[in-house]
Amino acid sequence: VGGYVHDAFGWRAVFFVLAGAGTLFVALMIAGVPETNRRRDPTALRPGQMGRNVAVLLTDRSYVAYVLVNALMFGGQFAFISGSSFVLIGVLGVSPSVFGLCFGSVALGIMTGTFLSGRFGARLGLDRTIFSGTALGAAAGLTLAGLAWGGILTVAAVIAPMFVFATGLGLTLPNGIAGAVGPFPHMAGLAAAVAGFCQMTGSALYSVAVGHFYDGTARPMTIAIAMAGVAALVCFWRLRWEGRAAC
Repeated sequence: VGGYVHDAFGWRAVFFVLAGAGTLFVALMIAGVPETNRRRDPTALRPGQMGRNVAVLLTDRSYVAYVLVNALMFGGQFAFISGSSFVLIGVLGVSPSVFGLCFGSVALGIMTGTFLSGRFGARLGLDRTIFSGTALGAAAGLTLAGLAWGGILTVAAVIAPMFVFATGLGLTLPNGIAGAVGPFPHMAGLAAAVAGFCQMTGSALYSVAVGHFYDGTARPMTIAIAMAGVAALVCFWRLRWEGRAAC
């Protein structure tokens, strides 16, 4: 949609569409999503209590594992988000509307992973589903980087591995959030907020790094995505599975 809006009305129109959609979603949330917390903690927002609660979260090995994996996988996705326009439009010469279709096909990968997570997650369990997602992310990232560094740079060589990476992300994200927040029902909001903060901070750092090291080729973007997938897989294995085996 963004590509077609850009072609028809210019890049500024994209932000008007985003503002309108955001306003609509907020209105729908206020009108249709009821408050579910029936046992509110009146001290939860006091700075001292909040700091102690955050410390509890960040000293829990399992929580850190789930949050770190989500942050790394999401960072890999944001490396693509921040670098793909330069690679696909600037290097490969596709039009903004075609870029939108390419971008949408990667988003379809996230939807595919989320669907598969809902379909098979209960059977596999949280940890096995996350392991599957990070393994897909690592394999796809390494394939993407290998193709780029080997001089094979086409639209298909970028989008096909990214579709697989995004599928791994779709498998990982919902289970990572569930694994992080589930053990802390008494402060689920804070647990989700800290996880979201770490996720977006990691993504921002990846975006800055890709922009800083951009050299007119796809190599910085692809190596960042590969590093994210491999790091997520290794971190989950070391922090979650090995830690659980040691308990």
